[in-house]
Amino acid sequence: TPDKDVDLVLQLVGELKRLYERSKDYASLVVIYKRAYSVLKKSSRPKNESRTYAYLIGYHQSFHLKQNDKARIWLMRSDGGGSTPQELDAAFWVAKLDRNANKPGMAIKRLKELAGRKVSKNSSLYVQIHFELGTLYHLKEKWKSALLHYR
Repeated sequence: TPDKDVDLVLQLVGELKRLYERSKDYASLVVIYKRAYSVLKKSSRPKNESRTYAYLIGYHQSFHLKQNDKARIWLMRSDGGGSTPQELDAAFWVAKLDRNANKPGMAIKRLKELAGRKVSKNSSLYVQIHFELGTLYHLKEKWKSALLHYR
C-alpha cells in the first residue's frame, strides 16, 4: 500500500538524516528530504508533513548550500498561507530572500500579505515584519507608509 511505502521511506530518511547531519553532508540531506517530500505529497497524509520537508529543504539550501533561488521555491512550498510558526517563518524568509535579491516590490507584497495573517502582536516576528516593511518603504521614500510600520 502507498502509505506503507511512506512509512518505509520516512524510516530510511530518518536513518540517513542522522548520518548526513553528523558528516555535514547537506547536499545529500536535501536529496533525501526531497524523496520524503515527493512520497508524502502523493500520499493521503496531512499536507503539513510534506510542508515540513519543503521547509527543511529550503533551510539547508539557503543556510548551508547558499542556493537562495532554489531555497525560495521550497520555502514557498512550505507556506500554506496559515499562521503556524513554520508557515510564518517560511513566508518571512521568502520576503528576506526577495529583499536580498534586490526585489523590494516583491518583498513588500509578501510582507503585506504576511501582516494580514494572525500574528501575535507580542511576537518577535510581528515586530520584524513591520520593521522590514518600514525599512522597505523608507528605501522607496514612501515616508508616510514607513512611519506606519515603525510605530
